[in-house]
Amino acid sequence: MVVYTINTTSRSVYDWICTQPNLNSNPSMAHDIITVDFNHDAIQQRNFKIALMKVLYLVNVDGVQENLYSYIEQLLGDQLVFVTESQQTKTNLGTAYVDVFPASITGNPIPIDTTGFTKVGIQLFWNKNSGVSQHDFRIVNNANVNQVLVEKTNITTTITEDFNIPIPSPTFINFIGKLRLQCKAGNATDDPIFLGCRIYLRR
Repeated sequence: MVVYTINTTSRSVYDWICTQPNLNSNPSMAHDIITVDFNHDAIQQRNFKIALMKVLYLVNVDGVQENLYSYIEQLLGDQLVFVTESQQTKTNLGTAYVDVFPASITGNPIPIDTTGFTKVGIQLFWNKNSGVSQHDFRIVNNANVNQVLVEKTNITTTITEDFNIPIPSPTFINFIGKLRLQCKAGNATDDPIFLGCRIYLRR
């Protein structure tokens, strides 16, 4: 049994708590405090706390719901979670996505925790190296490459930047795992050069 003492006078929060799974008994509400106990393991505790934070800080501003959690001063900044300048020439790249980094190191997986973030940003440094076909780049779940966090198509010899990419729901919301960088071309003869990449998480 895990007992939570929650400081709030909100009836809507109380009603929401009553709908949550693993509830041992109806919560009590006295003065400014809700007391409730759940049958939670460690993972369920974490997920409940994340969900509760969203409910506690959700307000309606001129008819639009906002989560005030995003305005906590200590959490306002973006977070750089990955940077590499390990140059890779992709000889005869081909038309199917392949790992940017060699298979011998299983794609150089990138650990990440997206909890509390809503957007992702990237900077990609790419050289088409006289290639004539379309070049594409993506960031995927290392455990399931069909789950795509970011995809940029028809990239050129330049810096590709995008800092306003919504984190795909539900797969990558509160995601704890690893990512992998992949690329492909429009033919089997282009030899583009991956020059580097930066990945940011944004509130």
